[in-house]
Amino acid sequence: MSITYEFYLDVFWVTNLILDGAVLTLTALLGKERISLVRIPLSAAFGATASACLFLGLSSYGGYQFILHFFVNPAMLLIAFSWKTVRSFLVRFLESYVISALLGGLMSWLWPMGAGEGFWLWAAAGIFLVTLILMGLRLRQGRQQLYEILLVIDGQRLSCKGFLDTGNLLWDPLLHRPVHIIQKELLPMEIQQGQGIHYIPYQSLGNENGILSVAVLEGMYIRKHAGGTQYIEKPVCGLAEKAIFSGKPYQMILHGTTME
Repeated sequence: MSITYEFYLDVFWVTNLILDGAVLTLTALLGKERISLVRIPLSAAFGATASACLFLGLSSYGGYQFILHFFVNPAMLLIAFSWKTVRSFLVRFLESYVISALLGGLMSWLWPMGAGEGFWLWAAAGIFLVTLILMGLRLRQGRQQLYEILLVIDGQRLSCKGFLDTGNLLWDPLLHRPVHIIQKELLPMEIQQGQGIHYIPYQSLGNENGILSVAVLEGMYIRKHAGGTQYIEKPVCGLAEKAIFSGKPYQMILHGTTME
């Protein structure tokens, strides 16, 4: 006896879009990545479209699974979070699969309820619970991205708060070192006036050809959340105006790879 299945392309695409978007969002929260309102939906749409095309175009289900897991899913991560390091990519890759497995289990548990009258009540409760969890993770993420910083400058010690920004990947092409951004008014007057600084090019939104003045400090201690400190010898710091940090609970933006 043969069994016939009806395939609805629109349902398949929308379902994959929602699931891929949920996996990428939870992966970003777990990995303290910046959640982009453009890159994550774009990545989810790419994944859903590629999955639909492969499902329709390939006769081998094994081939479909192979391409999906080893080509499409890694490409989705690159679109959503861009390339940083091999380690960070592998960590995000494993995190996304763990989250995907957990969501798959949740769907398998909820699916039988679809035939009952209480399904939508369960679905609404589930959405509400997930929203609360995401809000809690977001608040926790914001707190965990702030660090106590102790700068050593010509034997003097200066304390401030630093924000770990995974989007800050600025690199000094002369010294081949990562660049942190600091409120220049915190530094000694001689540095503010240009002593011992050099200049590097940078690009940002609204400024494609900017020039940033940077200084090499003596040292920097970062207090870790789990206890202990991390010491960075001769950190390279870009000097930024006070207005950039206006209303912010920090005076320094750490490089995205600082805690890796």
